[in-house]
Amino acid sequence: MNTLPRPSPASPPPGTAESNRGPDGAKRGFRWGRLVFVLGLAAIGGMAWVAFDAEGAARRHGAGMAEVVCRGNLVNLGLGARIHAADNDGLFPDSWIQLTNELSTPRLLVCPVDEVHGEAESWAKVGPANITYEYLGKGGGESQTNRVLTFCPIHGHVVLFDGTLVRGRSRREPLPIHRRHGIVWSDRAEE
Repeated sequence: MNTLPRPSPASPPPGTAESNRGPDGAKRGFRWGRLVFVLGLAAIGGMAWVAFDAEGAARRHGAGMAEVVCRGNLVNLGLGARIHAADNDGLFPDSWIQLTNELSTPRLLVCPVDEVHGEAESWAKVGPANITYEYLGKGGGESQTNRVLTFCPIHGHVVLFDGTLVRGRSRREPLPIHRRHGIVWSDRAEE
């Protein structure tokens, strides 16, 4: 019996290991690394959108969201002041303008529901018309943990030198703060 050799197919059948290789022998097809990279980019983009759209969301969703943004602004201002103090022998800055290196934007200085003070375009343009939050940290040090650093005159939230945020209360139940020797202190820290 005379049998002729069968010709080999031009390409391997689909689904075999050889079909996942290109002409140069490199793998083709689905790559997990690419998927992880793309998902990582999407996650970073989503986080950036949330961070940069916080004030817009506050305006769209009303007072509750605006209060959350206000508290976030105050916490960021307190953190910036503490970073400044850590870099300057424990002394807090004399004003907000000294925090240009610690704060990402001057927009943090304005409460989202403040209709009197407008946002400054840059740190060079910041003035009293661009600041909602009262700064009380001049001359203070890190050891004065229950001293009031800043507060929002609209919501009544207070940030202490140790970074604690004390949420504002109703007019019938004032915050536990008092003035002694020209300095505002908190009797106790909450939240």
